Amino acid sequence: MALAEVRTGDDALAQAALARAHDAYTQLGDALGLALCDEVLAIHLRRIHDHAASAALQAEIDQRDGFERDAMYRFVAHNSRAITHKVLGHIDEALRHFYAAHEAAQQTELQGPLITAISNLGGYHQTLFNLEDGRALSEQALKLAREAGARQIVGNSASNLVLAYHALGEPVLAREMAEFLLTHPDELLPGALRR
Repeated sequence: MALAEVRTGDDALAQAALARAHDAYTQLGDALGLALCDEVLAIHLRRIHDHAASAALQAEIDQRDGFERDAMYRFVAHNSRAITHKVLGHIDEALRHFYAAHEAAQQTELQGPLITAISNLGGYHQTLFNLEDGRALSEQALKLAREAGARQIVGNSASNLVLAYHALGEPVLAREMAEFLLTHPDELLPGALRR
């Protein structure tokens, strides 16, 4: 709950859920659970624009031992570090973590992490103006997101594709993707078109 809310939801709900999780994991002596709590805290710090503190906490978590980092944990951690490095302007580090998140997502064998990893990687390639890579990844993410009903990623990937097609000199495809967004609001999060 804390992870879901801290990313795009209500920060007060995220902090309340995080406090409950931290208390439970402390009572259990669960080092993995406590590390996940700190991963959520690092996302919160980034969300409030304290990027340096987020990066410092993530670096400290990476030095910890005493728990196994399974594929899902590695996906969450690498994805979060990639975003932190992205906002700090560390291109090579961000790319390295986005690719590591993609690898971990594949190892989870779950659609949610995989779709998220592909979408994030495609979006970042587009940010770097690696348009062909961004286009291919965003097309893949859009297809998978539509099949899974992952509404946030449908909107993100389709929006990325409008820009990628336009920048690649393919205005017909850009217009078709823009029309897709306008004619399929049921596949998007509420308010996505306004945003």
